[in-house]
Formats: sequence, structure tokens, C-alpha cells
Amino acid sequence: MSDPYGQWQAVQSWVRQGEWATLQEQWQGQNPEMRQAILSALGESSHPQAIALLTEGLQDDDPEIQDLAGKALGRMGETAVPILSQAIATLGERAALALTRIHHPTIVPPLLAVWSHLSDRGRAQVLAALHPWRDAAVLAQLQAALDDPAPIVQREAVIGLGLAAQQGESTDLSRLVPFLAHPDLAPAAVEALGRAKAVERLRRSLPAAPAAVIPAIAVALAGIGTEEALVLLASLLDTAVNPIPIVVGLARHGGAAHLVKLWHQQHPCFGQPAVRRELAIVAQDPELLTTLTSDEDALVALYARHRLTTPLGERGRA
Repeated sequence: MSDPYGQWQAVQSWVRQGEWATLQEQWQGQNPEMRQAILSALGESSHPQAIALLTEGLQDDDPEIQDLAGKALGRMGETAVPILSQAIATLGERAALALTRIHHPTIVPPLLAVWSHLSDRGRAQVLAALHPWRDAAVLAQLQAALDDPAPIVQREAVIGLGLAAQQGESTDLSRLVPFLAHPDLAPAAVEALGRAKAVERLRRSLPAAPAAVIPAIAVALAGIGTEEALVLLASLLDTAVNPIPIVVGLARHGGAAHLVKLWHQQHPCFGQPAVRRELAIVAQDPELLTTLTSDEDALVALYARHRLTTPLGERGRA
């Protein structure tokens, strides 16, 4: 049988009718296309025979077959957790990575148990799968993983701790600050501190933060959106090499008043047309907007004219 669609229809029929002997026979035939069709179909079944065949797929030498088997077991959900947990003893990381595809809290104990035996990639994938689950053991593993020798694992730990803090878990955010000096980990650290609304931590990190990290900090502060965060965001303009991310953050996250104040203070950032455009989009003061209608930049003038002709109550921004 060489027709892929025909193979798919046949496999679907065998699964619906419970013809496990036929499926086993076709699986043993070593036809790669037939095996792929079987694996794809079995993910919709929770029959023990289906789980057994998929577990065999995890043991295959073909990485594509392994991947399809893992995905199919992941679609089965909680049903596949016990057998995959047992399979870790013989299949090791293959079974563990299949478990990471299942969104259910029962994956937590077996994944934590096998943690130290996994590769760098495996540990990172396990941490990513543990992010949604809030308990003391997961939090402890995330904290411990900050000291992992592999940056990809550290990154997942940083992200996970940010999510935990966002959801109200008690985490030691001071441990995230050193990662701001790491080029590959700084974006994750900034995002985590932003999720935790850790404005003071971000403030303290600024003196030592590399210039390349400042745009990410600006995005985090804008996302926090509190007055404290917006004041700190506006202060970044004093030393910023590129003011655009900061101005955009202010304009689009409730900081229009800060932009207007900086305009009246004749801040040098307004020498850039892109900055004046953001101001024209959010300003409400008729006198300021009238001034901007004469701007040498056509877009600034256009935005200001449009703003002036829009009724005050419909302008949508402060």
C-alpha cells in the first residue's frame, strides 16, 4: 500500500474496529510510511495496545518515528503518564521528553526524579514543561537550576521563576539580577523581572546593565505600566543611545503625560522625527498639537492634524 491517504484511511479503520493484531503486523512490517500513519492515528486512542505500540515507537532508531510517537503519547494526556513514568527506567530521556508533552500535574514527580540523568536539552525541556505547575518541589528545582552549567537550562529556570512570581509565588528575585550581564540570558531575566513587577530590582540593575539590555528593560517597564515604572522608564531617556523603544513604551502604555512634560522641557530626544510622531499620536493639548501641525516631518504634521480634528472624548489616549 503506497497511497498515503489510503494508508491513513486503513489505519483509522483498524483503530476504530480495534484490530490490534493487524496494526501490530503492519508495524512489524517496517514500512516507514505505514509506521508514521499508525503513530499519527494512535494518538487519538487511549487503548492499552495503542500505548504499547507508541512506546515501541519511542524505542525506534529513526528520530522521526521517535518524535511522532512522543507527540502521539502527548495527545493521549493523563492516560499515558503511568506507562511513560515506568518506561523512564528503560527508555530514559526518550520517555521523559514524551512526558513533557503532557499538560497534567501528574508529570511532575517522574520528571523531577529523572532530572539529574538528562542531557542539557532534556533538562531545559523538562523545566519548560514544569512552568505551569506551582508547588514547592517545582519551585525548588527552578531555584536550583539557576546554578545549572548549561545556559539553556538556566534560561528556562529564569523564565519559570518569573512566571511563578507573576502568579504570587514567593521567589528570590535578587538571584535573577546577575543574569542581566549575560548576553544570552539577559532578555529572559528582564522579562522575568517584568512579570514579577519588580520595578525596584530593575532600577537597581540599571547602573551595571549593558546598553544592549536597555530596550528590553524599557519593554518590561512599559508592560508593568504603574506610575513608578513609567517614571523610571522616562528617566532612561537621559542616557539612552536609542530613545525609540522608550518613547514607544511611554506613548502606548499610559505615559503620554511624561512625553508631554519632556516636550516642554525641550528634551533632545524630540530631535528625532520618530519620537515626535509618537507624541503627535497621543497628545491632547490643542496648543501642542497645533505646533506639531507645522512640523517639518510630514507624518508628524499629519498625525497632529488628525488628532486635532478628533473629538477629545474619542482620542483614546491621555
